[in-house]
Amino acid sequence: MAEARQANRYFDQQAPWKSRKTDLEVCRTTIHVCLRTVRSLATAMSPFLPFGSEKVRTMLGLSPEEFTWNRAGEPLSIGAPIASPEIVW
Repeated sequence: MAEARQANRYFDQQAPWKSRKTDLEVCRTTIHVCLRTVRSLATAMSPFLPFGSEKVRTMLGLSPEEFTWNRAGEPLSIGAPIASPEIVW
């Protein structure tokens, strides 16, 4: 949970809704870092929250092979589509 709180602080501090207008590369980096964190957290929580983790995997457009412990920290594909967000848990 500490990692989730830290990611939330990062997101708030980076304010991608602002950098989107001033520095698109900073905005992209912020979103990418946050999505990687979501992927890592969902992978780590999968034994405890399997249905929620599966929703995250689907929203991120990852195959089951890409959603494993060994690949949790890998970068996401740049430009890969992300499904419409929904409440996970």
